[in-house]
Amino acid sequence: MLILDQIMQFLLEKGYYITKDYGIAIILVTIIIRSILLPIDILQKKNEKKTRIMSEQAEKIKREFQHNPKKMEAELQKLYQENTGSMGMCLIVLLQFPIMISLYRVIRKVCSIAGVSVLLPWISSLIVRDQLFVLPLATIAMQLLPQTYPYLKMFKNLGLQKTSTKMVITMILMNSIYLFAMPSGVGEYCFTSALYQAVEQFILNVFMIKTKIVMA
Repeated sequence: MLILDQIMQFLLEKGYYITKDYGIAIILVTIIIRSILLPIDILQKKNEKKTRIMSEQAEKIKREFQHNPKKMEAELQKLYQENTGSMGMCLIVLLQFPIMISLYRVIRKVCSIAGVSVLLPWISSLIVRDQLFVLPLATIAMQLLPQTYPYLKMFKNLGLQKTSTKMVITMILMNSIYLFAMPSGVGEYCFTSALYQAVEQFILNVFMIKTKIVMA
């Protein structure tokens, strides 16, 4: 964690040297981090799609061989063997926590004096919480934005998986626990990261549409 703290502090100080604003510097650091993690994120999305397809195939096998348990077991085992390695890949989520913890420590250390930003004029310091809850609410809204893509007309032919209402409520509650409690500087990182992910997913969806058109 010490090495990660040093890297975060170096990036944040360089960003502040360029922009003279810690709020803008945090945005630059977030974009750099998300860009570094982009290949892992794309791989994760591909594996999620494979997992969803495998689940659909497994359900089809269960229905087709429901009266032949031995055949069902053999076909399911064959399916799982063919898709070994496509499960898991929650690296992006796991990596976010040490990054946020490191950023929290660095912000408290670096932004204690000049920790204000023109981007967040209602916040007195980046090391305190947003008392008006503007940043946490905006972050939750941005995190929910990709969940609306399956309902957009332009993406209807992609067969995007729709998130259940129960899952959406759970996500809001889980995210609210830390979003409303964290310092504004870390909250700004979360908001920028969510925005980056929403834009990234939108671009990937558009790319898939164009790929389908070319292959048609």
